Amino acid sequence: MPERDVVAWNAMISGLSLHGLSSEAIGLFSEMQERRVDPNSSTVVTILPVIGERSMLKEGKAIHSFCLMRGFNVDVVLGTSILDMYGKCGQLAYARKIFGDLALKNEVTWSAMIGACVICNSMREGLELFGKMRKEARESPSPVIIATVIRGCAKLNDLTIGRQMHCLTIKLGSVFDLMVSNTVLSMYAKCGSIDNAVRFFEEIDVKDSVSYSAMISGCVQNGYAEEALQMFRKMQISKVEPELATMMGLLPACSYLAALQHGACTHGYSVVQGFTTDISICNALIDMYSKCSKINVARLVFNKISRKDVVSWNAMIAGYGIHGLGKEANLLFQEMQNAGQKPDEVTFVALLSACSHSGLVSEGKHWFQAMSREFNIVPKMDHYFCMVDLLGRAGLLDKAHDFIRKMPFEPDSHLWNALLAACRIHKNIELGERVSDKIQSLGPASSGNFVLLFNMYTAAQRWDDAALVRIKQKVLGFKKRPGCSWVEVNGKVHAFVGGDRSHPISDKINNKLEELFKEMKKLGYKSEPGFVYQDVEEEEKEDILLYHSEKLAVAFGIISCKSNKPILVTKNLRVCGDCHTALKYISVIVKRDISVRDTTRFHHFKDGICSCGEFW
Repeated sequence: MPERDVVAWNAMISGLSLHGLSSEAIGLFSEMQERRVDPNSSTVVTILPVIGERSMLKEGKAIHSFCLMRGFNVDVVLGTSILDMYGKCGQLAYARKIFGDLALKNEVTWSAMIGACVICNSMREGLELFGKMRKEARESPSPVIIATVIRGCAKLNDLTIGRQMHCLTIKLGSVFDLMVSNTVLSMYAKCGSIDNAVRFFEEIDVKDSVSYSAMISGCVQNGYAEEALQMFRKMQISKVEPELATMMGLLPACSYLAALQHGACTHGYSVVQGFTTDISICNALIDMYSKCSKINVARLVFNKISRKDVVSWNAMIAGYGIHGLGKEANLLFQEMQNAGQKPDEVTFVALLSACSHSGLVSEGKHWFQAMSREFNIVPKMDHYFCMVDLLGRAGLLDKAHDFIRKMPFEPDSHLWNALLAACRIHKNIELGERVSDKIQSLGPASSGNFVLLFNMYTAAQRWDDAALVRIKQKVLGFKKRPGCSWVEVNGKVHAFVGGDRSHPISDKINNKLEELFKEMKKLGYKSEPGFVYQDVEEEEKEDILLYHSEKLAVAFGIISCKSNKPILVTKNLRVCGDCHTALKYISVIVKRDISVRDTTRFHHFKDGICSCGEFW
């Protein structure tokens, strides 16, 4: 165009903004002024959404000032755009001021203000505004406003109001709007009501990728990883194309279950679709490969990221930590500093945890002190927990106890639990009893401390004391989680609990275990009855130990996988000492690598040796 008027510039900026090309839109806005074409109020309305989406507060304020200096009439359209920009930039006070100054407010204005409250975590105010709008407005609220309010209910984790909003959508007919339906789905999932989410999901006639992504993420967030994989299969059968958000929901499910085949397929699909240009996908892949025993592949993904953010470094350091590669974690932290990346609080949690799982006591102490001294990061409860865990695992129980007592704030039961776990490992019943009393005075957060104390008493054959612990646990309503192990074979995840006979080939699994048991005994294996926490005969203890969940999962893997294929098992509790010993023998007998990921770290068994070096 040889000549471009303001309408042409506005049309082009609007097009760029509409298609998410924010940098180009802002560049064109600057070029427009350089060419001495004066922006008008329509230009401002066009560019402000881009400014808000990118949270460019400085530029947003400059444009607001420009409007005031030019004397633009701040009508309902321009005023709504300005308050929407402030809301998206997290400036609720400014948005509130603009909203209050507007003499005329339309539905979009109310929606923008309620949205600003939700963004700025002022959900109660947003709900009050919604109630006020319903009284003042003559028409029914639009699907956009309803969806915004439902998102607020999800952030507030208020299922009661969320259900009321769901009822309102049915009453107004908005429930047939797919955007509203997807928001209702997400609300139920985020409020932990998966049953309601599934029920409503089945009622939706037309589902899109957002519907499935909301369900997959919701299942993972609420601990239903297997159901998340099943939901993804339904999505594939329905021929709905997964999007980036779907992959972001699916990868944590693969991580949790150590479902490597699913994770690798997700990686392949992400590459084909171009999703791996998004750093959040790459970071999720690092976490997935780390937790699926492929730490070297995780490092390859990490190395290929051109612009690593702090999450990338944290994920890789944490990955090294759970594999007991503390020295590699420390080297990577040095690389992080050399690259000019500033560590955050999570970085030091990952680093201290890596030191703990590798017995690097001096390194852990150094970095804990360096946090505040060199990096101006004040240690929080998680950092203190890592230090207690580090000292406790190393057998420095008195130092760990003294460390807790000198903390600048009151330790919680979770932190005391770390010391109790160390007392159990090192069989210090006296200190364990004192720590347990402290936990009881604070109010136990879970059944964990009861289990630890019970195990300590039974190991010392103090059956009466153990019985009292169990009674107290039941009175307070804490239930012991059963040990459960998973193994992926040919893309299907199989789960086992101790003594499980529900699997279709249970007889074959048990026969294989008995066969292995005979071979293990020939090599010198002796069962460790101290890891059976029931007052039963020795022979019965041996039988209980043989059918622990991790042994069942490994036996199934041996039967079902090719002889040269490694076996990866995931367990929801800490691997027991007898299973740890037995798996060393089994790795020799079957001549293959066996990996077990428990709640704290990986154990890689090869040729009768475990990668943990007995430090776990």
